Amino acid sequence: MKPQENLKSKILKIKQVADYTKSFIIQKPKNFNYIAGQHIFLEISKDSGKPFSLVSSPGEDFLEFATIIRDDSSFKNKLNKKKIGDELIVSGPYGKFYLEDEEEAVFIAGGIGITPFMGIIRDVIQNEKDIKITLLYSNKSEGRAAFKEELDLIN
Repeated sequence: MKPQENLKSKILKIKQVADYTKSFIIQKPKNFNYIAGQHIFLEISKDSGKPFSLVSSPGEDFLEFATIIRDDSSFKNKLNKKKIGDELIVSGPYGKFYLEDEEEAVFIAGGIGITPFMGIIRDVIQNEKDIKITLLYSNKSEGRAAFKEELDLIN
């Protein structure tokens, strides 16, 4: 898939998914296709951006990413001040961190490193793919575990 650049998107929803961690659900640009596990480059304004793994699965009609909001990050503080309806600039998809024709996969994640795995797990579940996934996920505390409630519902 060839990356697309400088696509306009609006924030649709912002939710707290763990202590210090927010998820941003944004408009999926028209004809934006990706493979679960890939990432986007997100800009708040031109030449002010960072890469973010997609938490959403490709079949959803939105894009979702999550991040820890840190005091020492100017970019994340600006992102944290954004509201529903605010515009962002999206480029992508990028990366080759995805499953191919696997029957079994073991994921090891720590902290916010769960994000690409969430997109893959959601894609496997939504498309009823016959892949056995084992997830080992560690955090500083239970409250810091992003998407814990969702993961707890998965058998």
